[in-house]
Amino acid sequence: MSRIVLCVDDDPDDRELIRNAIFKVDPSYTVVYATNGKEALQYLSLQDGKDLPCLVILDINMPVMDGKQTLIELARLELRNNVGIKNRSSLAVGKDAFEPISDLDANAAVARGRQ
Repeated sequence: MSRIVLCVDDDPDDRELIRNAIFKVDPSYTVVYATNGKEALQYLSLQDGKDLPCLVILDINMPVMDGKQTLIELARLELRNNVGIKNRSSLAVGKDAFEPISDLDANAAVARGRQ
């Protein structure tokens, strides 16, 4: 299993916070970044099925392509079954904001990604 985490977030402070947290737990992981879903999909397509990240930490609110659309594309490309995905947002939002995401089972993919 790869030791790569893809952090998809447009906020540089959030990216640094996530990187520091991962390195504090295990400094052997490599953290790569994308500032929106489009960049994340480009990165994943360049991997050609090899060296896929073991985890994608996906912000919901981003420019260009947001987390919801990115998750839909990941499901369409069938990467969701091979990569753990965790949704996150720094905004205080109600439960309804995540309803469409729950249909795509992103948090369950995290458990599959750890196996």
